[in-house]
Amino acid sequence: MLGVVLLACVGCTSAYVSRDVVYFGTAKASFHITPKTEYQLFNYTCKNLLGGLVTLWWLHGGWTTFNQTRVKAYVDGETTPSFNIQVYTAVAMGFNDESHVPWGNTRLGSSGHQGAYNAIRIPFYRNFSMTLTMDSRETKNQTGWFYIRGLEATALQLGDSLFIPPSTGARLRVYTSENVTLQPLDYIDVVPKLMGRGALYAVTVMIQSKNFDVLEGCFRAYFNSSNENVTLLSSGTEEYFFSSSYFGAASNGFALPMSGLLHYHANTTLSAYRVHQVDPIIFNSGFRLRWRNGEKADPASGQKCTAIDSGNVIGHPGVSHVTFYAYVYQWP
Repeated sequence: MLGVVLLACVGCTSAYVSRDVVYFGTAKASFHITPKTEYQLFNYTCKNLLGGLVTLWWLHGGWTTFNQTRVKAYVDGETTPSFNIQVYTAVAMGFNDESHVPWGNTRLGSSGHQGAYNAIRIPFYRNFSMTLTMDSRETKNQTGWFYIRGLEATALQLGDSLFIPPSTGARLRVYTSENVTLQPLDYIDVVPKLMGRGALYAVTVMIQSKNFDVLEGCFRAYFNSSNENVTLLSSGTEEYFFSSSYFGAASNGFALPMSGLLHYHANTTLSAYRVHQVDPIIFNSGFRLRWRNGEKADPASGQKCTAIDSGNVIGHPGVSHVTFYAYVYQWP
């Protein structure tokens, strides 16, 4: 009797049969990278018509600016990459802070100097390619180490019960806002206005400001194509990462399965991550995610995040320099 994996899933036409599942991957030791070139780490074409899922990749490099090395992913022949990310920013190791190494969970982590792994799944249907580009300040050939793993005929799992097969055309996009300067009470689109269906899966952030009054800022989500009706994902920045009081009791940092604070310095800089594997933020008719640099409170009720133009400013938020990465799955 054949083993059958029964899925409650979006867009499934039949159950997957275990004999269809195929492992793929490779490892590269001491490969050489030339400055100012896009080096191909991996290229793979599915052997069947059921699509594939990259399950994990790991990278280590010996060059000084490794933390700003860029990795790009190209899916199914696209010429513009699905994502273009800096290795350390993608796992929330902002400001090149390795003080918490080794750390990790089932999706993100680092267990050695100048290295990191990323296990946020990458679905594709026919072909997947990954490349590496060193920071432009590197002028000499360098040496790296890399491996990648995946499975064909395997669905993307969100939460405990939702499965999205690659045949639906599901894609992982990483929306990046790098080194953006915000004035007090400015908004930033962590995820821009999107149409269609999908899920917010993870967010990493780096913040530099004169004080942490900016952490009064809330995360606001919009779940329709008109992006009018707001839903609060948190009533403060640190709450989104399961902390409180400007990360006060957690200022030494933490790395948990769903969230982490990997850098915190003198109430002026921080770097954190949030993974929505347990609580995926699903949308069906458009989505947008915004963060505010500081916040106002309604003068009548005292409630935060409800006053937009009116209200009382909380504390004295200053100019901030921020970087956000948002991992978002999208499907038709």
